[in-house]
Amino acid sequence: MNTKYIEFKKKRRSKKWILPIFIILLLGIGIFALFYFDIAQAVIPTGEYIQSPIMAYFECSPATSPIVGLYSFVLTSGDWYTCPENTDECDINLKINVDLGFLAYRELQYEKCDIGGICYGLITERGMQDNHVVTLHNIRKDQKVWVQYKKTFNVNVGDGAIQYSYKPFVLWKDSILSGRNEYTSEEQGCKYPTSDRGDLIESSTIPIVIPFDSVSTTKLEPYKTRNFVESFIPLSKENVQFVTYNNKDGYCINNKIYNIDTIETLSTTYRVVDTNFNTLIANVDCCPADVEPNYKCENFKWIKIEETECSLFNPCEGVEPQTYSSKKLVFYECINSQCVADYINVECTDDFACDVGWHCDTKLWECVTGVTPSITDLEKECLEKAESQKLMGWEWRTKTRCGVNPLCWVGIMQPKIEEFCKPTFLIYWVVGGSILILGTLIILVSKKPKQKRRKKRK
Repeated sequence: MNTKYIEFKKKRRSKKWILPIFIILLLGIGIFALFYFDIAQAVIPTGEYIQSPIMAYFECSPATSPIVGLYSFVLTSGDWYTCPENTDECDINLKINVDLGFLAYRELQYEKCDIGGICYGLITERGMQDNHVVTLHNIRKDQKVWVQYKKTFNVNVGDGAIQYSYKPFVLWKDSILSGRNEYTSEEQGCKYPTSDRGDLIESSTIPIVIPFDSVSTTKLEPYKTRNFVESFIPLSKENVQFVTYNNKDGYCINNKIYNIDTIETLSTTYRVVDTNFNTLIANVDCCPADVEPNYKCENFKWIKIEETECSLFNPCEGVEPQTYSSKKLVFYECINSQCVADYINVECTDDFACDVGWHCDTKLWECVTGVTPSITDLEKECLEKAESQKLMGWEWRTKTRCGVNPLCWVGIMQPKIEEFCKPTFLIYWVVGGSILILGTLIILVSKKPKQKRRKKRK
């Protein structure tokens, strides 16, 4: 057979795979680009968005009122005694339980020593009556006491008793909302309640007034502190313009760009969008989603566009209320074919409009104090999905729509508000899967079946 033809066939077969391989590479690059650019441009980091975080702290300190225990039997032969475990000092009461008569001679001996072996001298109490109580004050945790009752007229008197009085360690809760109060019982001690463990702060970009000096997640050490998120105001992300400015992620409101702070707790990540806490990044002419007739905001500057008349089928930009100032919202109505600005006076659009200690709730545009949010079961379910199915990008969304109501189109009637949980990455999985299937079909179709070789005739 012609060797030149054989070489030609080999080259031809090798070139058949160039197109499928090229298609597969393009598919891979396309799918990567879809995910990469979405993530790179997704200016909304994951986490629970909040305003007005109120941080309190726990402290492990002695309770206000002492615990006075029951008297217990003391061996006649004597023994060592120390304070109970859940305290750093105590008082020890010693007494006689049984009255043996006025002729009975009773004797008590005790000695206080440090754990290291240094003692402070044996003390003997003679002639103790049944109501006579000897109190040893301020016995430290690092000390021990030797106690022994002596014989009376050669009678072995085993009726001595000992009692402890002490203030146990408990958790104190220190908060600007409720002040300083005992938070746990003697039995609980300084163990964190299960319901509060998730709120313990791991780290925070917001300065903490009283920094914690313990990292324990189960039980706080004596005289140590640990901060936690006590309360906050839920944030409506739909009213926030998230932006990237000079490679910094933040948000834009009232022509100002602020950074977004983060609080990490044991259970979640809080993203704090609050002008009282966030650092000002820059002042700008406009925010990207701000709208005005015949203008659009590009690169944080107003750009004039071609003037057009508005109508039922060409409504004004900005029919939805937008922030205009600290106490005013603006929207546009179509009047005589012209877009006319109208304003809504509100209590606040940012924290600067509220009194000290109050914050602006961007869901209601009202000044409120810090309150723990009450989220619906659907919102809670959406947050759980966001944690367990991260590749789907579940987010709780709030949107307004007019539907087929023309009165809503022109701004006469208010649009309906819809809240739902949306898998924001689903479209990319669908598009990517479709491209892969299409690519596979192209490869299969372009591949010709092998032809059987004919046998040579003899």
